[in-house]
Amino acid sequence: MYLPTTNTLAFGTNGTEAMRINSSQNVGIGQTSVTSRLEATSSVSSVGSTVVNFTNSYNNFDTNPTVPYPTLWLTRVGKSGSSYDSQAAFSLSRFENVSTNPRTQLDIVLAQSGPYGYPEAYVMRLRGDGTIKTTTTISVGGAEPSTSGAGITFPATQSASTDANTLDDYEEGDWTPTLYGGSSTGTSTYTSQLGSYTKIGRIVTVSFDVAVSAMTGTGNLRIGGLPFSVPNDAKYQAVGACFTSGLNWSLASSTTTSVYTANNRNYLTIYLSGDDINADEQTCVNETQRIWGTITYTAA
Repeated sequence: MYLPTTNTLAFGTNGTEAMRINSSQNVGIGQTSVTSRLEATSSVSSVGSTVVNFTNSYNNFDTNPTVPYPTLWLTRVGKSGSSYDSQAAFSLSRFENVSTNPRTQLDIVLAQSGPYGYPEAYVMRLRGDGTIKTTTTISVGGAEPSTSGAGITFPATQSASTDANTLDDYEEGDWTPTLYGGSSTGTSTYTSQLGSYTKIGRIVTVSFDVAVSAMTGTGNLRIGGLPFSVPNDAKYQAVGACFTSGLNWSLASSTTTSVYTANNRNYLTIYLSGDDINADEQTCVNETQRIWGTITYTAA
């Protein structure tokens, strides 16, 4: 034990300083310039070695049970312009609104506000009951987290999972519906081609508004341009709602219209049906027509 400088007490072992307490009662271990209450520097590099280990025996949560009592803070030093500032990066705390049920939690903090960096100074909180809480956005699949709002960001290109219980995609976007013939594609003159979709996992919901002033396609009428194809499996069929304006129905006795898709398709068809009649597909008609619709189906 010795005095390396005025009003500073140091402790050494084997001729080397191990710890010091300066005039501000700050303690440094392996650190000669100490500005925080406790600073520890270690050169330990072996895997699994403990650098700092604190134990907090304080267990009285009745004084103010809504304020956390940190057990351990780890800090980082960041540079802002020409000055340095220290901000809490991690804290291990005991916290619970009910004093009879204290809970340990790990906080990742970027800025301090209020006592112990609270309230709501953390960006992520891992609780002892296994729950995780974040203040903004998390990402999966290597995606860059969104800076807008709060939620989960998925990669632009889906990283598909073979696990049926894993949500691996969310998308919102536009698509361009087309009208063409099943026998011959023909040419269509469009006055409206509006489409939007939402995809959650493999479930896709599309809506569309497509209109033409003329078309030359023949055969059954098809609505093409779906953003995702249907799987090549007979069990994947879907029926949606639609209505038309100006379209001459090819089944005169029909009273209802529906959009339909089936396995291994990337297009929709319109089915006409009514009371006690067999449903039939709408055929191409070279006339001014407009079709609105929506359908939910499974993507390949």
